[in-house]
Amino acid sequence: MKKFLLMALFFVPVGPSECWALAPDEIAVIANASSSDSMAVANDYCVKRNVPPSHIISIKMSLNERVSRKEYEDSYVGAIREKLIRPEMAGIKCLVTVYGVPLRIARFVPSGDLGRQKKLIEQLLDERFAELKELSSNLNAFSEGGVAPSADMKTFRMPRYKLGRGKEAVTLYRQATEAFTAAAKALSRMGTSGLGIEEKVKKMTEMSILWYGLQGRYQALEQHYKKQGATGTKKAVQLEMEAVKATLLQGIGRLKEISGDTNDWTTLKERFDLIYQIAGLQVICHPNHSEGLVSRRANIGDDDSESAFDSELALVLWDQYPLNDQQPNPMLVFKKKGFPVLPADRENARTFMVSRLDGPTPKIALELIERAIAAERMPIKGTAYIDARGIYTATEKIGSYGYYDDKLRKLARLIEKETALKVVENNVDSLFAVGECPDTVLYCGWYSLRNYIDSFTYNLGAIGYHIASFEAETLGRDKKKPDSNVWCKRMLEKGVTATLGATSEPYLHSFPRPDELMGELMGGKYCLVECFYRTLPFTSWRIILIGDPLYKPRYARARGFRPAM
Repeated sequence: MKKFLLMALFFVPVGPSECWALAPDEIAVIANASSSDSMAVANDYCVKRNVPPSHIISIKMSLNERVSRKEYEDSYVGAIREKLIRPEMAGIKCLVTVYGVPLRIARFVPSGDLGRQKKLIEQLLDERFAELKELSSNLNAFSEGGVAPSADMKTFRMPRYKLGRGKEAVTLYRQATEAFTAAAKALSRMGTSGLGIEEKVKKMTEMSILWYGLQGRYQALEQHYKKQGATGTKKAVQLEMEAVKATLLQGIGRLKEISGDTNDWTTLKERFDLIYQIAGLQVICHPNHSEGLVSRRANIGDDDSESAFDSELALVLWDQYPLNDQQPNPMLVFKKKGFPVLPADRENARTFMVSRLDGPTPKIALELIERAIAAERMPIKGTAYIDARGIYTATEKIGSYGYYDDKLRKLARLIEKETALKVVENNVDSLFAVGECPDTVLYCGWYSLRNYIDSFTYNLGAIGYHIASFEAETLGRDKKKPDSNVWCKRMLEKGVTATLGATSEPYLHSFPRPDELMGELMGGKYCLVECFYRTLPFTSWRIILIGDPLYKPRYARARGFRPAM
């Protein structure tokens, strides 16, 4: 599923170099016209931060925190887009969602032919990878000279989520590859004659056809043919080669005939059967082959398509980007080796920074504004609490536990060097205990999943950031989770001025690096939302910022700190 990019010439592109030094008249506020509380927060923010009232974009939305992808695209995108393309909105750089605006967008659910394709491919994934497991067992038994254990093909089921499916495919494929190599070596050691050798060659031939398909069978016959003299055996091999070739050509010809109908689910089964027949399990079960089942399943577009409303809203004027993956953030200053690169034609596509004024109640949402404004009137003083876990494994791999643990320790050193804040660093596996963190002005740590620890007493202007999945899956408006103990919700209830978190599983490498994000904030040059987007790896994903986007804390300093340019 795609969306459509309005690349009209009258748009003012907002690229990375043009996004900074955010001003109130560069902000638009997104409010839910179905909620008087939502409208009240939007109006209050405009008054207190001098945002033009005409910059409020109010549309009727669901009162639920979670909406369907269809509802987002059919009911919200067009209305928001229509307001943002007006000439008077040409200078907007930041969108602020407020209390009452949906928090999460559910995964895309394929229907019609696409839905039937998904069902078929998942069925074939179960069947073919069951065969792959059985083949591995038979190959291992062949190598060891024993009898293969029976594989329970009826109960095998490939994982239905992307990460699990990918890992399982890689594991099973590697096992089959290693088993086939070992079996081939075992056969070679057996020689060309001896007791039972013909039966063993026949057995290996059958397994080779499963693995390589008819293409592999033809190549094996071709090599066998070249080794034969002018004998009756050579003639028999030639006849078999001709029969295999005829079947191959017929299959390839049919594959070409239906190549233009690969999205028609009625011909898809035939296509996969032909690929299996021609190229075997080696291709149909390959984790990355474009014609393999794993890749074709990923192309359905529903994998990892759940996202945060705010993160998707950043790209509300984009088009032609897949929903089943995150998009590189065009405003990211701290580039990482190995991260996806934004295509050149999107580098200047109009992209918005997005922040949220929200919480369990409208009162808490309003307090975020008041706290930010009040905190800016004085230098921030107090204690920074950094909660690492004492992990000292290899740190060069972005997204590894050791990597992020190292960056928490680096943040502690940075705060000590560049501010007058007191720093308390916890560098063991256990977290700060209940009531252990008074006078908190800055907190960053991990990993207590959906389990806020009431350790902190937050001072005015405090920022809290807990690195864990799902800590922003609800902000307290979800009636199904009234007692949720996720970190963002609980920190807001306890009086934090700003926080950030994940609405669903984001994977560790998607979080802003704590030393970069907090380092930018301590620099004092950029406001909260700018620091967030300068360090946020991805958009169209699951990490959101909660707090006044214009908030610019002034930390008491030991000496000046220069943010990244």
